[in-house]
Amino acid sequence: MSGNIMLEIERRQSIAARETLEDWSAANHGLALSMPVDELVRFFLDVPAKLKEAERRTFESRPRGSPLGYDALDELHQLFDEEIRLLQAVQAILEEARKAGRVVDYAQELDRVLAEVITQRDKIFVHWEPFTQEDEQHAREDIAKGIAFVELDDAMAQIAGMNKESWLKKVEAYAQKRDQS
Repeated sequence: MSGNIMLEIERRQSIAARETLEDWSAANHGLALSMPVDELVRFFLDVPAKLKEAERRTFESRPRGSPLGYDALDELHQLFDEEIRLLQAVQAILEEARKAGRVVDYAQELDRVLAEVITQRDKIFVHWEPFTQEDEQHAREDIAKGIAFVELDDAMAQIAGMNKESWLKKVEAYAQKRDQS
């Protein structure tokens, strides 16, 4: 279950909408002529604004000055991916209508919205790669083999830009100072 209820609700709404479109399309193959395609497209033109709001809420939900956690980024990434799949499902129905000879006034607008959402996602996640189950399995195998494993003290020393011994002295000094307070 998601740590951010709003993102989870939005993600599930997106999944439900996409699945509904896909089910309708499969059940009514070739009947795009009877569907108000322009209205359907207009219904989803606000996706970029919706995602900007989700991004704002996600980044503002963390305590000031603290980094955003992996889970929060993963949830936001999942929402973007679901919205992109939803827009692609709308595009598929639109393409079906075009093949049937329908003129859809908002076709270019939908293309623009999909490109905008992909660009939005790519800007946010340019330096972030989701950690998959496969990645986890490889990491666990490497740890079991003694490969690519860094002890916590070594990692913290590297992050602080010092050697392990200096790091441990700094930690000890901090602990003593804290204990005296």
